[in-house]
Amino acid sequence: AIEIWGSMTEFQAELSNAGSKLIVVDFSATWCGPCKMIKPFFHSMVEKYPDVVFIEIDVDDAQDVASHCDVKCMPTFQFYKNNEKVFAFRFPAKHVLSVFCRGGPNAFSPLKDLI
Repeated sequence: AIEIWGSMTEFQAELSNAGSKLIVVDFSATWCGPCKMIKPFFHSMVEKYPDVVFIEIDVDDAQDVASHCDVKCMPTFQFYKNNEKVFAFRFPAKHVLSVFCRGGPNAFSPLKDLI
């Protein structure tokens, strides 16, 4: 499911609660044209990838979270596993979202072995 919230406490709790599940965070704003363009695709991924946690954060409502996560432009997509950020990108690219979500809980495992 897609979850939306505004506090740093809630964000950190969600990261912890997800365990080894992949979390995809969409940082966006209501006034952002590219954010509006990618939003329907982001929503469609919820059903397609049930083992992935999808979160939307409005940067205007959650400025502390956006600042903590070093969000400089929208849309920004960040991927988390085991309470750690493992990847991020800053453009509305459907194919990039699909590739990483397809791996579900195993996404980024080879990357972690290289770090």
